[in-house]
Amino acid sequence: MRSIHIRDVPEDIYRKLTEQAAHEGKTLSEFALDVLTRAVQRPTRQSVLDRLATIPPRSYGGESAAESVRTERDAE
Repeated sequence: MRSIHIRDVPEDIYRKLTEQAAHEGKTLSEFALDVLTRAVQRPTRQSVLDRLATIPPRSYGGESAAESVRTERDAE
């Protein structure tokens, strides 16, 4: 298994990480590994956009939102 060493961690970030690790009953290394694991398992913004781009547009029929607003305004 590989190791990562992170330099120049701001004091407030380090303090928050150690507090959260202690709250979960984990070492800082265990907690940081959990955070990193969750981060890389989430899809990236670009991968979500790429996937959305493959979905064909749908036609819902009926009036547009602007037409709906106009209809409501004219009814008053």
